[in-house]
Amino acid sequence: MELVTDDDTIIGLAQRSDVVAAFPVFQQIRRRLKPGCSRCTKNKAAGLLNQIKVHLSQLTPEQRQQFKSLVGADSVRVIYPENGAAKELTF
Repeated sequence: MELVTDDDTIIGLAQRSDVVAAFPVFQQIRRRLKPGCSRCTKNKAAGLLNQIKVHLSQLTPEQRQQFKSLVGADSVRVIYPENGAAKELTF
């Protein structure tokens, strides 16, 4: 199964204690948003969501394997901003 890290997926992962313990970057969004938040709240947190996506794109190979194992995915697709453009990474 491939996991696509869209905003709703990140918000859902941030509610999981095991994910937050292994990847503390999710703690920031956990404090701000809950699953099912309104669109305007998500827009206010867009910067944080993008920071998490960039962080995921910069994981070491060992961290990538740990993340995939933790979320039960064969692969993870991250679409993140870089220099004003959307970049895509699958690991």
